[in-house]
Amino acid sequence: MSTNPVAAACEVSSMTKSDVITFVMAVKPHELDDAVMLRLLDELEEKIHCEIYGKAARAQQYGAVTFEQLSAPAPYDGLYWKYLVAMVDFLTGNHDAYAVSYAHFQSAYADYARYVQRQRGRKKRQLCC
Repeated sequence: MSTNPVAAACEVSSMTKSDVITFVMAVKPHELDDAVMLRLLDELEEKIHCEIYGKAARAQQYGAVTFEQLSAPAPYDGLYWKYLVAMVDFLTGNHDAYAVSYAHFQSAYADYARYVQRQRGRKKRQLCC
């Protein structure tokens, strides 16, 4: 694997939380703590499972999402770093940049939601035919 964090993030098939945080720090340096970034990723993963998959997140009975591996596969896993970049812009008070970066995240999120819908449709067609 490459030592360049940007190249390394592009080489994996599905990003881990650590990959995303490293990538974001490389492309959008900031002073926010990694714990904040992890919390934001957990909340996004929860949102994905509730809104896209239509079920409670894969969290255990008593806690938040604790898995290192994130659920969206490549090339859709870019939604994670786009979300963190938007949140860095927001939390650091750069609201003009936030508007742009959040729009990029929303587009990536919608692309992933459509992908999941297409996959579900293919599975249903395979079962009935």
